[in-house]
Amino acid sequence: MLKNQKKSRVFLLISLFVSLVFVLTAAPAGYFDVTAKKVGESDVKNIETQLANIESKLNKLEKDIQNTDSTLEKELREKTYIDTELTLVGSSIDYAEQLVYAYSNKIAEKEKEIADMEAKIESKYDEFEEWILMSYENGDVSYIQMLLSTKDFKEFLSNTEQIANIIEYQNLLMEDLDISLAKLKQEKEALDIYKTEQLKTRSTLNEQKARMDNLAAKSANYISQLEKDRTRLEAQKAESEKQLEILNQELIELLEKIAQQNAVFIGGAYMWPAQSEYTRISSGYGYRGREFHLGIDIPVGYGTEVYAANGGKVIKSTSHYSYGNYILIDHGGGQATLYAHNSKLLVSEGNTVSKGDVIALAGSTGISSGNHIHFEIRINGVTTDPLEYVSAPQ
Repeated sequence: MLKNQKKSRVFLLISLFVSLVFVLTAAPAGYFDVTAKKVGESDVKNIETQLANIESKLNKLEKDIQNTDSTLEKELREKTYIDTELTLVGSSIDYAEQLVYAYSNKIAEKEKEIADMEAKIESKYDEFEEWILMSYENGDVSYIQMLLSTKDFKEFLSNTEQIANIIEYQNLLMEDLDISLAKLKQEKEALDIYKTEQLKTRSTLNEQKARMDNLAAKSANYISQLEKDRTRLEAQKAESEKQLEILNQELIELLEKIAQQNAVFIGGAYMWPAQSEYTRISSGYGYRGREFHLGIDIPVGYGTEVYAANGGKVIKSTSHYSYGNYILIDHGGGQATLYAHNSKLLVSEGNTVSKGDVIALAGSTGISSGNHIHFEIRINGVTTDPLEYVSAPQ
């Protein structure tokens, strides 16, 4: 009778062990609630938001272009639209490049996490294999023999507890391995999401770069195309001269006030505002026909770096009908420099710059018939010939 009871308990324990093993091994991957990190980190989201805002502005700009009347006003306004769109697309490219970089960092982090997890899983699997091998060599019969060979009920209970502990350890080992595999699967899925989003962003980046190239060419050639219609061109030039005269007077008044507050010139010689290979001057200072040219024009390639000719404080970093995107720097002592028609402005009002700092990228924004740097030197607000202060590199 006692032997039969012993056999029943043994078969019960063996059945329980087999059931637990079946449940653990049959559980589908991902059955355990292990959540992988999502792409929604703040750094990535902030960049995505900026990109969305720029795209919204670009869409509105396209509608504004379509709604303008087919008149001279439209042509004048369209040039401004083109320049604005060029600036927005440039910002979009900057953010897209930041997003690609952010995804690269996330991908690298995720790949390291996955490599670490795979190493830990490999270690756990080795431990599991050792246990399987030990079980195979000893055989489950050893558990039965351990129970049947007990001398008394107290020893029987002790052996039963040992077997239960062994089974519990085996189950925990298998459960831990299963959870790790499920988490590894989710981490790999998150990695795939990062790679997919980065690929999409790279595609958008390439499209925006092609778009910017087209806009840059269109902006640079726009005024030249209008030259075919002399009447319209003359009207446009008259409007440009009017707007430029208004701005020139504003700058004179502004710089006079600044000169009173900042009477000490920073000192030192002025440097050429372009790279050394760009030394040709396409339009000098002074009258060209009936128009008075307030500076010198240095033809350069689109996107060429524009250098601060001397150290000082940025007074203006903005856009104007005639000058396009321009920068005005105060050097103290009533001296200032101005850089116009840029495709992109890299410094903001209030910034302090040093001689040789890259402050903008050249372009053809505003009333301009080609990519160039329009460079002015002003003394107490009034323009003077820049070549009296700086020479092109030899």
